[in-house]
Amino acid sequence: MSYMRVYYYENELEDEFSSASIKAKKIDADYDYSMDSAGRRFLHFFWYKIIAR
Repeated sequence: MSYMRVYYYENELEDEFSSASIKAKKIDADYDYSMDSAGRRFLHFFWYKIIAR
């Protein structure tokens, strides 16, 4: 019987096996989370309801 070895990674920013560099984005208090405009609500509906499902 063969056993599979499981590896657990905890630090996604430092455990990179390719040459790509990951830069974490900081979201400050000025970030706009609201969906006030009709365009943003439509895009949310489109991406979530149509594409994601």
